[in-house]
Amino acid sequence: MRTAMGRSLGKRGQELLGRVLAVTFLSMLGVAADTQAQTGGGVTGGPDPDGTAPPPTGPAAIGQWAGPWDLSALIDPVPGTWGEVVHMSTLGPPNDGKVLFWCRRDNLNVGVTQPTFLWDRATPNALTQIDVGNPFDGSYDIFCAGHTFAENGDLLVVGGTDMPGSVGLPKPIGTDTTYLFDNDALNPSWTRLADMDVKRYYPSAVRLEDGRILVGGDSGNTANDNTYEIADYSPQGLQVTWDPGTTAPRNYLTMGCAIPTLADEYRLDDYPRWDLLMTGDNQRVLRTYGIHSFFEFDVCPTQPDNNRFTPVDSPTATPADGGGNTAHFIYPDANGIAHEVIYAVGGSTAESCNVNVTNTVLTMTDPDLSVDWVDNPNFAMGSRRIDHTMVILLDGSMLVLNGYGPPLNSGPGDTCVGQRTPELFQPPEIFASPVLPTWQPMAMQAIDRTYHSLATLLPSGAVVSGGGLELLPGGCPPAPAACLSDEKSPSWHSLDVFNPPYMFRGRRPEITSVSTGLIKYGTPINITANLFEGDNTGEFRVALLGPGTSTHGFDFNQRYIKLNVTSFAPGTPATIQATAPTTGRQAPPGWYMLTVVNSKGLPSRAQWIQIGQ
Repeated sequence: MRTAMGRSLGKRGQELLGRVLAVTFLSMLGVAADTQAQTGGGVTGGPDPDGTAPPPTGPAAIGQWAGPWDLSALIDPVPGTWGEVVHMSTLGPPNDGKVLFWCRRDNLNVGVTQPTFLWDRATPNALTQIDVGNPFDGSYDIFCAGHTFAENGDLLVVGGTDMPGSVGLPKPIGTDTTYLFDNDALNPSWTRLADMDVKRYYPSAVRLEDGRILVGGDSGNTANDNTYEIADYSPQGLQVTWDPGTTAPRNYLTMGCAIPTLADEYRLDDYPRWDLLMTGDNQRVLRTYGIHSFFEFDVCPTQPDNNRFTPVDSPTATPADGGGNTAHFIYPDANGIAHEVIYAVGGSTAESCNVNVTNTVLTMTDPDLSVDWVDNPNFAMGSRRIDHTMVILLDGSMLVLNGYGPPLNSGPGDTCVGQRTPELFQPPEIFASPVLPTWQPMAMQAIDRTYHSLATLLPSGAVVSGGGLELLPGGCPPAPAACLSDEKSPSWHSLDVFNPPYMFRGRRPEITSVSTGLIKYGTPINITANLFEGDNTGEFRVALLGPGTSTHGFDFNQRYIKLNVTSFAPGTPATIQATAPTTGRQAPPGWYMLTVVNSKGLPSRAQWIQIGQ
């Protein structure tokens, strides 16, 4: 687009015929259910005999699932070649809201080209295979790669799995390869870029305030898991180099910032959970899980003294080390001053379904070197989860779905179960008077989605979910290695969609126009919208959301930015002016989904805008 193996799996088993029939039947039901979500629905239940109204129990209270849609015939026409869906990204314009995904290779299959697909919610049983420029011939595999969006909306993919090099090894090793998905409407395609300095398996990639992309972490070769590199992606062309130390104009600059003196507990390891922060003299990134650490750096290696890595121990509380997830919110106070809060939810101290799986919620507000995590017992989830996915919805709610864990009140070694019931929470930083002050259970999923599951938000406000393994029958006591089934399951090649409650609570706002072109930091965003409620009071909010790009339950690009509203004129449509984020630390340059939420708490369908310098 222009301006505008982790865990080793065994042989594939045979799927039971009953599962196929169940998925087909549920898929038929899901299509009808999702049609209702587009037009709105009612709340079921009447008053109790004593005259008090019971909590609503219909889709307006707990949402509704559509699907799952079994895409096995399209993804895996030669059964046993491709495993579960494990990488997924929601694309911006011109492929507005289409989903790019690819799967795990079910065996080494060296020489078999790895396919990638586009999925459109409007045609859920169809896929478009992206063959143009496909470089994934089996020598270079993008399973367990890292990925994030470049500022022009193309997708940068880094690292992955060295398939030939991993033969006979107990654990796969990574690759130094990088790729670009060109998000073009007519000719979406792949291009192989120049190689990184080191091989990376399970790396993370996060966009920085100036559009550069921080890449780090590795789970296959520990010699590389304490290094990071920075990619300087140029939207103007594809002449890409990784050139350490150069001062000449370039598209990629390897920073070469090895950190050989780090203690083991500070190593980046696999998929480090990174969030770009607003604070710090230089660009600062917070690593959430493990002993939390701040990375602060400027230019390296030409000015090595400005490249700082500052690890900070948490003396009172730390998020559980493995399998948890984060959400990042930026919001103004009553005086219009921006603040930020990071939520860390769930996980396990040993990344094991049987060892200290938590339901805890920790927060860090306005993170700084002197700020610690705060445990919030009142915010605890109703379920204990590991390897779950957390999606920020259009209205600012947090949706936790997928994953697995022991029952809430179970003891050590108790059987783990697939957590099919999503939970929804309204953070008080976004909701002045949360209707849901605690986590609320939502409509139940039809199938388990555990390790390798993923989910991402669509511009409509719905959430697409896919992939994941099933647990072995009877759960997994007590050894974690025995938890996950290597048999093909309904989760592998299927997608489903969760329609949140706000899709059933009446007529949603409609954005009729929004500023076009590149919107520079701190400048006005002009919006017209039919609010349908609260139009005469100005009780609404405007927010930006980064498009999702998810794997292994983690999203590299997710943040929710509540904007300052500077003027409002009621009418049909109402005229609204909001202020764009003031710096790239609040919103790294790129494409964002913009939504207007009315006083009833209903968000509009998102419109895409581009923010930058």
